[in-house]
Formats: sequence, C-alpha cells, structure tokens
Amino acid sequence: AKGEADGTAFYGYYSENESAWPKEAMRMTYIANHDSNAWEGTQYENFSAALPGMIALSFTGEGLPTIYNGQEACNRKRLEFFERDPIDWSQAKGCELTDLFRNLIAFRDANPALHNAPWGARMIKVENDQPKQVLSWVRQKDGNKVLGLFNFSDQPVNVGFSSTLQNGTYRDFATGLPTEVDSETKVALAPWHYKLMATAIHGEQE
Repeated sequence: AKGEADGTAFYGYYSENESAWPKEAMRMTYIANHDSNAWEGTQYENFSAALPGMIALSFTGEGLPTIYNGQEACNRKRLEFFERDPIDWSQAKGCELTDLFRNLIAFRDANPALHNAPWGARMIKVENDQPKQVLSWVRQKDGNKVLGLFNFSDQPVNVGFSSTLQNGTYRDFATGLPTEVDSETKVALAPWHYKLMATAIHGEQE
C-alpha cells in the first residue's frame, strides 16, 4: 500500500504460512489493531485507496480475519492507547465499509473453501501475466472454488492467465452475476481494486 513492495511480496508471506505453521493453526490476520491504530496510524492512514482490497484479502486468504474497534464504523481517529477513548458509532451512518464487512462475512460463511484451518482450503497460486501488480489465487474444496484477483498497484491492469487452474463458471462477489473464466479471459482491474468469484455449492444452479 505504501509502494515499498509489489504484489509478489504476498507469495513469500503465504508460503511461510504454509511451510512453518500446521494446517490446524488459525493465525489472525488484521488490517488494524490497538498497537497499529495508536502508533502507526488509522486504517485510512496506512492503506489509503488500497484499504478495501486489503480488507477483502484478510477475509478470503488463509487466516482468521480480525475486525478492530470501529473499523466497521469508518473510525478515522487514532484511539488513545492508555486512556478511555469511546468510539463515535454515529460515524457508521453512511460508512462505506459497513456493507463490505457484512458482505465479506457472508461470502466467507457461504464458501467452505474459505473456512479456517483443516475445514477450509489452502491458497494455490494462479499464474498471471502481471505478477508484480496482481495477486491471483484459488481456494477449492469439495466442489466449492473461490478465485481471488487483487490489483495491488496504483495503475489499472488488464490481466490474463497462463494456467487452467482459474477456469470455471463463477458468481461474482460484487454483482452476483455469473461469470465464465478460462485461459483466454482478460480481467480489467482498476488501481487497488479486486475481484472475488465463487462457484455454486450444494447443488446451487448457476
């Protein structure tokens, strides 16, 4: 988000997660916590335009997503660390993140591949032609498949694939519309934007 690394940095993180931790481990993933909010900055200071994409990755990548006090209410304040500092929950009215958190929780719950530890699936890298900008992966288990595409750069990108792992008929997280992805597909992603797609489960019709 600060431009100090590109999308390939995530591969090292998730590789370490897979190699160094047992599958039953539930590592908490966060965008903000009491330390980072107080000493490093709010979620808006730290992530700026990348914030929605980073939140989406924390909910759909491997790990147990964490919501810190006031995130879902668009808190823009560094909370006092040692003093009582009530959150102004009136900020939640019109907050652009409230529905995002709500929808990501529902999406995670509805797709078994995104569940935690042994109940979910490992992330598998999807090879793409813009690897420095786009993090792409699949998680699949018991007929449920989730494809994640994240443009972690400040430039628009039209990404294609050099594998077949991403192929499938999905439903788009943002629109609910059916989407077909194959080896010829090109996906346009605006700066810092992402796409999440999931196959039907439990006999659901596309």
